[in-house]
Amino acid sequence: MQSLKRIGLILVWLAGIAFVFAAANKNDPYLISLRGAGNIALATASVVVAVLLIRRGYWRRGVAGRALILLWCLPLLSMFGAHAAFEWRKQRVLRTDAAQVRSLGKHFIVGYSSFPEVSVLAEKGLISGVYITKHNVPGSSATRLKEEISAVQAKRRAAGLPPLIVAADQEGGIVSHLAPPLTKLPALSTLASLAPDVRAEKAEAFGRTHGQELAALGVTLNLAPVLDLRPELKRNRFDFNTLIGRRAISDDPAVVAEIARAYVNDRAASHSTRVVDGIIRKKWSYHGVIMTDDLVMGAIYQRNVCTAVVEALNAGVDLLLVAFDGTQFYRIFTCAMAASAEGRLDAAMLGDSETRLKGAFPVD
Repeated sequence: MQSLKRIGLILVWLAGIAFVFAAANKNDPYLISLRGAGNIALATASVVVAVLLIRRGYWRRGVAGRALILLWCLPLLSMFGAHAAFEWRKQRVLRTDAAQVRSLGKHFIVGYSSFPEVSVLAEKGLISGVYITKHNVPGSSATRLKEEISAVQAKRRAAGLPPLIVAADQEGGIVSHLAPPLTKLPALSTLASLAPDVRAEKAEAFGRTHGQELAALGVTLNLAPVLDLRPELKRNRFDFNTLIGRRAISDDPAVVAEIARAYVNDRAASHSTRVVDGIIRKKWSYHGVIMTDDLVMGAIYQRNVCTAVVEALNAGVDLLLVAFDGTQFYRIFTCAMAASAEGRLDAAMLGDSETRLKGAFPVD
């Protein structure tokens, strides 16, 4: 019985530490599920546990008991601190000088969960586009979404800004973020086995359906289709199309981590000057618009998203996408503002980028 009590006490300590960590990092994208009702639940639970510990006499059990109670008070304080830091960063961005805002804002496309909030960003010129996905349409109709897009475009015109890029990812199959309210089509891969003439006809029909429905909403850019090559079929029944025996580095996790960490230190392609300017621009002679994938993805965000933003712009990337968690825009834009103020952004690269964006997304 005594052992069970000790185990229970250890679990209470561990849970308290986990709660403090979650509260302090509540604004991070991997804890996005804690926002809203999750924050309320976390705060309520921490208060309830602290009260129960006090009522069970832990405050009178010496330093350890008091420390445990204080630990369970910390989540609420950490949450307030994290929220205050977020609001400070947000207000700093919103109050940025208009000239600097419009200079940097043209490079950002953001996802959102609050239309009024993203509308303010668009009206101030802090962004050049929005990314619409399933987060924006739960329970919404096509009519309502169209009205929202139309309203924000009207605000852009009134502010003397170019039309907002309205992006979506409507590929078909499992990636049909706007279906419903739009038509949900099968994946394009379902056409691969058809006769060439039928396949082409069906593919064009898929594209026409997506194009017409998205255009009717006011969407101007669809991030589809996906052109990755499908891996070869499995070579034998035990292979499962992975050849993992030949691919795996080691059966020792430490060795795998050591080698892989060293390998991935030539940085991600989306903010590599050698890849963007050296290969894509100079070697392949591509002078169109280049856009990153979501900067909130772990490969970028968990390393150093501020460094990635500066390197991407200096490498000649034109549009930076902040999709999964649009609230990270405030942190990312703050990074860009700081780099601009400190003279760490390449003016020539930014000038070339502006030219490309004007050519790809003309005002009229």
